[in-house]
Amino acid sequence: VLQFDVGSGNDVLNVSVVGSRTCLQLPRLDLTAHGGRGRDTLNVWVENAVITNDWNINLFGDEGADTFMIDFRNVDLEAPVTLHLRGGNGRDRFTETWSNVLINAPLVLNVEGGRHHDDILVAFGILNGPGVTVNAPVTVNLNASPGNDDVRSSPASAFTAPTRSPTRRPSLG
Repeated sequence: VLQFDVGSGNDVLNVSVVGSRTCLQLPRLDLTAHGGRGRDTLNVWVENAVITNDWNINLFGDEGADTFMIDFRNVDLEAPVTLHLRGGNGRDRFTETWSNVLINAPLVLNVEGGRHHDDILVAFGILNGPGVTVNAPVTVNLNASPGNDDVRSSPASAFTAPTRSPTRRPSLG
């Protein structure tokens, strides 16, 4: 269990999980972070990994114009993953990118913009790169709330249809 409260001010929190040339198998993760007052940046990067235990990530910007960057690349989801992002009061920006991801367990993405003009982007497959293969339920909830918000997500063409049985990608090595 990891809990962060970065307090008031313009703070940056980076959580990076990067495997080596072979996939890194990851333990259970419960992460909660609060930005507090100010223009905060909350980043989560996961690359070259196999998630084999439940992950729950909760990021709260609180007050101020906050930036959230979530990036999963070359990742296999073999256990449920839930991400909850809430901007709060301020002009917030959310970017979630998923590239070359195999989803063999439920994935839930919740994004709440909060008050004011917010920008929300959820992209499965980036810049015509590899998308995602879906073999389990995926739920995406984008709640812009009051304000003149921009909400965008990737087209369905970024997804590969479910297979009859889960498949594994070759080793990333």
